[in-house]
Amino acid sequence: MGKLSFKICLYLIVAAAVPDAPRNLRVFARTPVSIFVSWDSPAAAGAAVLGYCVCYYDVSSSETLETQLNVTSNRCTLVELQKYHQYSVRVVAFSASGLGASTQEVYCRTLSDGLYLVSVLYFRLSHHHRCHHTK
Repeated sequence: MGKLSFKICLYLIVAAAVPDAPRNLRVFARTPVSIFVSWDSPAAAGAAVLGYCVCYYDVSSSETLETQLNVTSNRCTLVELQKYHQYSVRVVAFSASGLGASTQEVYCRTLSDGLYLVSVLYFRLSHHHRCHHTK
């Protein structure tokens, strides 16, 4: 009787690890044309985070073209926005393997000129008041 020989080939497919979604996305209007964005790093990165992609678009506009801004820190300021417009913002962490999961969209409206001037005036008056009473 002849010998039977079998060759078994085993292929292991390993999924590339990408980061989880960043946590605690916070946005607030800083001026009539800018929004400050900050977030916490993913709880379980899954892979080393190389940076973040901040994705935003003007909800008030008829065009919903999303703009993407790559940053390496956990905060940034979106600039050259439209006055008193509503913006959608989300953040995605990325690794050498690619983009991870996205945060939920958060909405923020830039300030109007009037609201901005009132807030600057209030800050200056309250700061001026505190400085004169400090000994």
